[in-house]
Amino acid sequence: MSIVTGVDGCRIGWVAATHRLQSDECSIAVCSTFADLLASTKDSAEIAVDIPIGLSENAPRPTDLSARRFLGSRASSVFPAPCRASLAGTSYESASALSFAASGKKLSKQTYAIISKIREVDIALRADIAAQQRVVEVHPEVCFAALNHDQPMAHVKKRSAGEIERLALLPAQYQAAFATARPRWLHKQVATDDILDALVALWTASRVLSGSARSFPPLPVVRDSVGLPMRILA
Repeated sequence: MSIVTGVDGCRIGWVAATHRLQSDECSIAVCSTFADLLASTKDSAEIAVDIPIGLSENAPRPTDLSARRFLGSRASSVFPAPCRASLAGTSYESASALSFAASGKKLSKQTYAIISKIREVDIALRADIAAQQRVVEVHPEVCFAALNHDQPMAHVKKRSAGEIERLALLPAQYQAAFATARPRWLHKQVATDDILDALVALWTASRVLSGSARSFPPLPVVRDSVGLPMRILA
């Protein structure tokens, strides 16, 4: 297969940027659930998603520490993934308490904000062994830095200068797909940085397919207690 997909979460679900490499066609869609996304991208050889996948039982993930070292001045953009026990929480208070019991650390509000999406991906991948073979974890700021000759972005992604900086780095066909897609959704439904993050995840998915992606931390792959890899690719 010569189709790859990059994915980022958004307020109304998941943004999926897909590149058909043979025709060089790039398109962007939104799926309401991760299960729907997997079904709609069944022809994709690689799917790169901006969400923690393998989860630690109690200690910081080596992949997060490695990615933070790589980003240097932008290290704070990689906030710690939750421990696996916290996924059972039904509120910030209960998830944070479960995290503290397992690891001695409470959850940050930023981490809790995406815990429902982490849980959604975790459930989908644990139920689908085939999906585990083609879904990989990425972090947009790590990917953009790799695309930018190992230099972190100069501007925050939520600011217009950061959006312009990131868009300018992307391949021309990705920029064209962005221009077509941006007017299709309200910003409160799909933020501009959601689309840009999906596109740089797509860039990484193509590198995974070609075998040129970098692993954080370097190989060998460390797996969590349920067998999912704890690594970020870029």
